[in-house]
Amino acid sequence: MFVHEYQAKKLLKRFGFYFPDGEVAHSAGEARALIDRLSGDEWVVKAQILAGDRGRFGGIRKADSASDVEKETRNLLGSTLVTPQTGADGIKVNTVYIEQAVKIECELYLAILLDRYQRELVLLASQRGGTGIETALEDAPDTLHRLTLSVDEAPDEAVLLGLADKMGLSGELVNDYVDTCSNLHRAVNELDALSIELNPLAVVEDNRLATLDVKMEIDDNALFRHDEYSEIRERNRLHDRKFRAQSGFNYVQLEGNIGLLVGGAGLALATMDLLKLHQLEPANFLDLPPIATRQDVANACQTVLQGASVDALFVNAVGGGLTHCDTIAEGLITVHMQEKIRCPIVVRFAGTKREHGLTLLKNYRVPIEHAETMDEAIDILRRKNRR
Repeated sequence: MFVHEYQAKKLLKRFGFYFPDGEVAHSAGEARALIDRLSGDEWVVKAQILAGDRGRFGGIRKADSASDVEKETRNLLGSTLVTPQTGADGIKVNTVYIEQAVKIECELYLAILLDRYQRELVLLASQRGGTGIETALEDAPDTLHRLTLSVDEAPDEAVLLGLADKMGLSGELVNDYVDTCSNLHRAVNELDALSIELNPLAVVEDNRLATLDVKMEIDDNALFRHDEYSEIRERNRLHDRKFRAQSGFNYVQLEGNIGLLVGGAGLALATMDLLKLHQLEPANFLDLPPIATRQDVANACQTVLQGASVDALFVNAVGGGLTHCDTIAEGLITVHMQEKIRCPIVVRFAGTKREHGLTLLKNYRVPIEHAETMDEAIDILRRKNRR
């Protein structure tokens, strides 16, 4: 589960990180009203989407008056922000975070993440931080320092002192940096995070370290341990397409026009290969797990259909596990009753509750074309293909 910047900062506050004053706004009027509660005389208006590179593509804007804050908030809310991490369709901005502007002396990069292959925590640090960090580190890979950390034991202070020296820090900033690294390690463990990235971690005008932006991913398998995540999960599910793509299924957006709703990763990959073999382009990878519910299917279907490039939807499911074909059908019916599916729908069902699923779709008048075999499905899709 990914979380927005303002949500991540709220979660991290109890671990001793320093953030400039900031609050969330959902309207221009709300943004203007909260300025009286924030410190300083300059602010930053930040679009809250689950993607990086916001600053380079207009998602972070400076304001030096309450009226400017209101104007920039109005410009951002409801707009679609497109960055290299959103895909061509972009993500709609529903929330902004208004934060006190600070004078930055230098920007650093600091992150702790789980290395799944080595089954260990890894700390990454660089003197280069801020916008375009990926490109900067590609150009100068020797500036990225990597430390292996124990999950159970706090990082060695002597090692962190050496790392602070490599960051070019001195005086009180050294202790501040060591504390920040230790606090970050504790936060990763206590929050059950797969990764927390502070970028930039900035030296600001009062000679202290300030966390100006945060990316955080929480382990879905640990959600049951954290009641505080339920509100975050529900709020993001309602407003963010990319978040819905993490809610009960695996989703990757692609550049094609054939939307895929497929049960199982293996079948999804085989379906994509078959489309490519016949010069058809998949719009996404999507893997419904074997325990998907009707609502999971509906969320998945909505996510696929919101892609502007989707000209047809191919539903390819083999009923098994706890998700049978009738559950897939119920999810499609839910979406169709809410918003009417207007693109062609090709359905191939096999396995448990196949006939029942097809009967449900017929009874609820979902306009599908049924394919008995993959060859039939491909023939129908080729006829419907607009490219």
